[in-house]
Amino acid sequence: MENDSRIRVFTCEEEMSDLEYILYFDVNLDDPGASALRKALAESLEGGSTLHLKYNFIGNDIRSGEQVAHSVRYDSSMLRFGRIFLNVYSWDQSGHRKDFRWGNFEKIEPATEEEIRQFIQPQ
Repeated sequence: MENDSRIRVFTCEEEMSDLEYILYFDVNLDDPGASALRKALAESLEGGSTLHLKYNFIGNDIRSGEQVAHSVRYDSSMLRFGRIFLNVYSWDQSGHRKDFRWGNFEKIEPATEEEIRQFIQPQ
């Protein structure tokens, strides 16, 4: 906040035809286009500011055709560092997905202390 005004640091929008793509949406923080977001994340983790993140999903219900919306807000105290998401699927021998595991849905492999330090203070 500057002068009691909120400042939008980074905005990303993408139309997607399949919910699965939204579930696995990644933001590449090494991309030059995301440098403002990366800087804001690092500053908030160092305690310089509180960062509020908002995720909106708007689409149509496949059965009724009615529009549905979902919005979630996070702040920087809720951030977790991870390396990769754990697999939610197993694959059979022909490469088809099977056995969806909801228990792994938001589980991540934790990042090391060194990886976190490198993120906050890049070389």
